[in-house]
Amino acid sequence: MLFQKAAATVIVILILITAYLLVELSNTKMALERSRRSLLPGEEIGEVKSVKNNKNKAEAEIQRLREEIELLKKKARAAKSTSTSNTSENALLSSVSGKEQLLDLLYTSDPASRLKVLESLGLAPSTEDYARMMDAMVKSKNLSWNAMNPILSEWFKLDPDSLIDWVIALDSSNKNGDQTLQGMSMSILSMVGNLFPNNTLEKAADFISKLQDGNSKEQIISSLIFKYAASNPEVAREWFDTMKNENFKVNAVMALARGLAQKNTQEAITWLESLPDGILKNNAYVSFITEYSQKDPEDAIRMAESIKDENSYIYAVSNAIAQITSKDPGKAGEILKKYPAGTLKDRCCQNYIYNIARDFPETAALWVDEISDNAQKQNMLVYVANTWMCRADKRDSFEEWFRKVELPSNIRDQIQKQYNTIKNVPQSGDQPVFGNRPGK
Repeated sequence: MLFQKAAATVIVILILITAYLLVELSNTKMALERSRRSLLPGEEIGEVKSVKNNKNKAEAEIQRLREEIELLKKKARAAKSTSTSNTSENALLSSVSGKEQLLDLLYTSDPASRLKVLESLGLAPSTEDYARMMDAMVKSKNLSWNAMNPILSEWFKLDPDSLIDWVIALDSSNKNGDQTLQGMSMSILSMVGNLFPNNTLEKAADFISKLQDGNSKEQIISSLIFKYAASNPEVAREWFDTMKNENFKVNAVMALARGLAQKNTQEAITWLESLPDGILKNNAYVSFITEYSQKDPEDAIRMAESIKDENSYIYAVSNAIAQITSKDPGKAGEILKKYPAGTLKDRCCQNYIYNIARDFPETAALWVDEISDNAQKQNMLVYVANTWMCRADKRDSFEEWFRKVELPSNIRDQIQKQYNTIKNVPQSGDQPVFGNRPGK
């Protein structure tokens, strides 16, 4: 009985859809007739062609929808022929739970919405369905990460080879200088490149080999170097050597340096020294030293002396200090004491304070005094105060520090206001005693 109701539901839905399609076709024909009658002598023939084209598009859309209805009929018949229990009958009922869902499936112009409706109806899209969805998005030039990503992800799970073939065809298609289409193609390539699991190096290499030379290929190589540099730095180096675009190489070189540092320190150093002087070498050293400092912090900082660019040197050493602090704050503090006052020490102190303020706010506050730049010092005081006051178990020590510390009036007022909010103290009226500066 339950299955008979389900079959009746399906038949009713199909009748409603057919009626809807006939009305749409009738409306299209009526519009065509009105256009024909209103055509005046001397009007362009192109207007008639436009109406005819619209009619053809409407008929093509109706034909496509009819094909989808037939597909759903086949699925229903297949379910009926294989149903042997109430469970299968319930599954059939849930797969076509209502007219609105079915119409949404057939008429939505958003491929991502179509995918969701298919899933809600228990219908698994085929590779052809995924290809048609992506074709529609490319044709509409409607780039949406939230829409494309689930379609590409599910397609990759179902049949990665067919997806790669589709992407290669898109990459090699004639875009006639269309910047939007070129941008979409590059974005889709990047999305697909990110879908390769870490254990599919050969497939990734085959994917690269099929791409046309150009920015799209360089971007894919760069993203795949990020993915495989740690596990297969040798292959990543081969890919890197084929790159020509400096913009993509700057990002790739940092990932490669990290990967080499993890696997073979001496090989990484040899490779670093072989790079020509300039931004690539500086970035590679910064990335390598940040990674290497976790193994041998003092040697990593010593190696930073090889960096000729001052900003890159400061960045590399301060990053190394941050890495050391996360593992051994005492060791990092000893290193910091050796640096003279200046930009390098200021940057290193900031990274040191960021890492210890949560657990050791009292110590972090003392290190703020080591910063020579007044603006940076004030910013770090606010940061330490905010972090400190949020620790309920350290409120007493915070209040004691706040009473004694010398602060500019605007900084003191800013911290006071933030603390009042945390303590739920009214902004007017009685203020806590600790808010007054000594001697006031």
